Amino acid sequence: MVESLFPFVAMITFLKRFSPKRSISSVASVRRDFSPESEDNELSSGELKEAVEAVKSNPNGSPVVWIAPDSDLTRSQSLLAKRRIEAKVFKIGRRSSGAINNSQPLADLLLPQGEPFTISRFHCELVIGTKSVVVRDLDSRFGILVNGVRLGERRSGRSEMKLRPGEYSLVIGPRDSEYRFRLIVE
Repeated sequence: MVESLFPFVAMITFLKRFSPKRSISSVASVRRDFSPESEDNELSSGELKEAVEAVKSNPNGSPVVWIAPDSDLTRSQSLLAKRRIEAKVFKIGRRSSGAINNSQPLADLLLPQGEPFTISRFHCELVIGTKSVVVRDLDSRFGILVNGVRLGERRSGRSEMKLRPGEYSLVIGPRDSEYRFRLIVE
């Protein structure tokens, strides 16, 4: 009888472990920790619904990251609307003013800018790992600001910052740049 209930109880335990209120663990540890005698396998209907929704919205368990415009200039650009970052590596850079060179890869978010340029063609990137998010300056001339902290080897000697769940201000280029965004890490 216990063996026939194992798949159902294992799924409940899996959902319980992946609930947003709990730390994420691997499926292997869920199976290893499962014991039919444990009283901790009970879930309320609310906890079960919350766990199912968490797994549906983020099945691989990695952080969810959103980017949203945060200045008049970025809000006025129709293509710079709030969006979820789906890529594991999301690059931000300046849109080329000339003909597109097909051999040169494009950034994921291209910002329009005329001379004098303060945004590099490949300015910064967000790297979304399985358990963390890192924002990294890509050796740009003016660097980036994350919550007022300057990143950029040329400016501060520090090129990256690990982001915890929360909301961050991201300024591309110099401190007074109008290329401002909000990063939301869930």
